[in-house]
Amino acid sequence: TAPRVSLTFFASEFLLFDDAMSLNTTQQAQARSNIGAAQTPSIASYSSSTPLTAASSQTALVDASGGAVTMTLFAASAGNAGSVVRIKKTDASTNNVIIVVSGGANIDNPASAIISARNAVLTLQCNSSQWYQI
Repeated sequence: TAPRVSLTFFASEFLLFDDAMSLNTTQQAQARSNIGAAQTPSIASYSSSTPLTAASSQTALVDASGGAVTMTLFAASAGNAGSVVRIKKTDASTNNVIIVVSGGANIDNPASAIISARNAVLTLQCNSSQWYQI
């Protein structure tokens, strides 16, 4: 029986390798490594205005208890197409988390988005020229 390797991405997607794909063990290991690096989301906490750097997938936990916080998304460009960013407001204050985009792109046409409620999450995805709420 040919060996099989399953990789879980977001709990429901799988990639199977077997001998029929003509990948040797070294190639399979490299593919797993590349896919893992591309799909591993980062997560970080913020309490002050911050520009986010380009990454394929990331989560920002934002505490605005000390005042409004502006999170600046990286530019919507061909190199960032497909990137997903999740921003969550973690505190119960009345201060807003404001999301703006570097480079003049919009978020579903408005120039910014606002999160005002505790535990509210805004998930955004970039194509080559715009950010979209998904």
